[in-house]
Amino acid sequence: MSLEWPLPDFVDANGTRLAYRLIGPRSRPPVVLLHGLASSGATWRSFALALVASGRQVITPDLRGHGMSSHRDSYAFDDFRLDIEALLDRLGVTEIDLVGHSLGGRIATIIAQHRGLRIRRLVLEEMRPPLPDATTLTLTNLLTTAVRLPRDLGLTARLWSFDRSMVRPLVRQFGTPDPVWWSALPAMTTPTLAVHGGAGSYVPLARLRRAASLIPNCRLVTIEAGHRVHSTRAAEFRAAVLPFLQE
Repeated sequence: MSLEWPLPDFVDANGTRLAYRLIGPRSRPPVVLLHGLASSGATWRSFALALVASGRQVITPDLRGHGMSSHRDSYAFDDFRLDIEALLDRLGVTEIDLVGHSLGGRIATIIAQHRGLRIRRLVLEEMRPPLPDATTLTLTNLLTTAVRLPRDLGLTARLWSFDRSMVRPLVRQFGTPDPVWWSALPAMTTPTLAVHGGAGSYVPLARLRRAASLIPNCRLVTIEAGHRVHSTRAAEFRAAVLPFLQE
């Protein structure tokens, strides 16, 4: 079996020309890998090939406005969800393992909450939960998020493949309390692994810990890596995530 990184295929998914790579044998539910803001599916190359080597099929899409996927007028979280669900529908996939980093983790939780797909295992790497209530939302913390988010995620280095117009709406969504998201967590029965990047992370550990405590079958692990755990500490990320996905 070849473990080379293939060129992407394209599909019209929810009106988005979505680029994706499908690698490995269709022998078990595939693992879908969702990247973070200002990144692309290529960030998963090393981890995806490790999954394929272990016998898993992997699907790595470029989210709308990222990589080789088309730019859109709307970047609501639910639009990202609909794109991914439409892609999987076109591929005939109804059961998956789902791994999301940062923005991809937030989208992964929304997919899991929507319950349109059967998700066997869920991994949330450095997923930033929304603010729990409106009393904590201030202009200062919203501006702090707006300043830090692109810098932390390497935005400048990826402008060639990234629609900068999404920054403002995404920052607004990240900084807005979402009681519906929080109230849906206890209904997420999928076994879940949450990965925090430790002291170098910009994700509030207390908020992630609170979210993990509300998901009935969720374990939280910390890997001292900062925000990009899967690439900064690739071996440690594999050691934590691969056995969980193979259970």
